[in-house]
Amino acid sequence: MGIDDTTDHTIVSQIPSLEEGQENKHPYILFQQGPLLGKMVLLDPGSIVLGRSDEADIAIHDEGISRKHLKLTYRNGRTVAKDLKSTNGTYVNGHRIKESELQHEDKIQISSSTLIKYIYADKLDESTQQELYNMGHQDPLTNAYNKRHFLDRLKGEFSFATRKNTPLSLVMMDIDHFKKVNDTYGHPAGDFVLMQLANLAHSIIREEDLFARYGGEEFVLVLKGTDAPGAKILADRLRQLVDEHDFNFDGQKIPVTLSLGVATLDSAKHADHDALIKAADDCLYQSKEGGRNRVTCI
Repeated sequence: MGIDDTTDHTIVSQIPSLEEGQENKHPYILFQQGPLLGKMVLLDPGSIVLGRSDEADIAIHDEGISRKHLKLTYRNGRTVAKDLKSTNGTYVNGHRIKESELQHEDKIQISSSTLIKYIYADKLDESTQQELYNMGHQDPLTNAYNKRHFLDRLKGEFSFATRKNTPLSLVMMDIDHFKKVNDTYGHPAGDFVLMQLANLAHSIIREEDLFARYGGEEFVLVLKGTDAPGAKILADRLRQLVDEHDFNFDGQKIPVTLSLGVATLDSAKHADHDALIKAADDCLYQSKEGGRNRVTCI
């Protein structure tokens, strides 16, 4: 596995070289390809483990990566990369390594999809990169993840759940009569409703769950390790929370309800993640046809 510089898609346009104010710079890893594209992580003194497992310090949802693939240790101004007997190996600047001290701008490849650069940067660089990362992964209005991030994550979760035979549920939801909200109260009120819905969803989901804006007034929830009964309970809890919430905008109370569709992975029915999306979307359609403000599951 070699590294082709023509595939270097880093989001940072330029980070000052190590010689320029080195005393104010700190070691970071910057993900240049893969599921965490654009993410920048400060290396504090000590060790961190990168891998596919959620038990890793940095979990990367990439099937080409071992559960615990690579350990990075920063101590006394030196950073050492150590391969943890991974299946596909760790490469630094195109050379397979067992253990290697890293230098500024070294490239670390741990799968055909995931490429990392080791750099020295300052806090301003980190702040700028975080803003760019958020722009690429989050919906700016609601701070929910965007559709692109949702699809990337669902692919990884679908593959993991299929391979490990673990539960995975998908909830698709749509704000009922949202066009009427915009037409009656104005688009600022519609934006307010979207933001409030996102806040309500984030208040009840787990850290490992993923909430994303799928488009317009439609949102999705990816529930890792959650079976059909558990997904239905959460979906109905969110439906009830929205139904009972006081959506008050500029002194006007806006009636808001939510229709939801829930699908749980069944390898006999769902050949890929697109099939799971279609199943959840079909259930959402049934909820809307059945009178709205309800949850439909398969």
